[in-house]
Amino acid sequence: IISTKGNITINGGEMYASYAMNHGGAIYHEGSSLIMTGGKIQGGETVCGGAVLVQNGALLQMSGGEIAGASAKYDGGNVFVYDSQLYMSDGKITGGTLGSNARYGTNVCLWGSSTMNMSGGTITGGTASKEGGNICVWHSTSVVNVYGGVIENGSAPTGGNIITAG
Repeated sequence: IISTKGNITINGGEMYASYAMNHGGAIYHEGSSLIMTGGKIQGGETVCGGAVLVQNGALLQMSGGEIAGASAKYDGGNVFVYDSQLYMSDGKITGGTLGSNARYGTNVCLWGSSTMNMSGGTITGGTASKEGGNICVWHSTSVVNVYGGVIENGSAPTGGNIITAG
């Protein structure tokens, strides 16, 4: 799905992603709201944001559902957030992977001026060859606020669960 300026709501069902040439294996979304209350986005492979890429002021609001098992060549195996926001109150982001030349953040990568607010849900099982097994905060203008939820079982030489870099 490619969306520029249109809102998307996912309440249920399953989406199996495939290969995308550049970004957002299942969903490439910019400038508006992507709301996920249920369902599952499984797999996907691309350069950044194996399953979902949100950018240019977009909001990914996750209050249910699951994003799992996607892969990126460089950053954000499951979710890549670029100059946008991720608000997570429930749901699960799990099992993202990165390619052999990969950089950071197998489950979630924040880039540019991005914000992540987590009050619930689970981010788990990310493995990175460099940094940020579960979450990588890249650039000093990005912010992660964790008020609740679970971030666990991340693996990386530096920052198994969360790393701030750049």
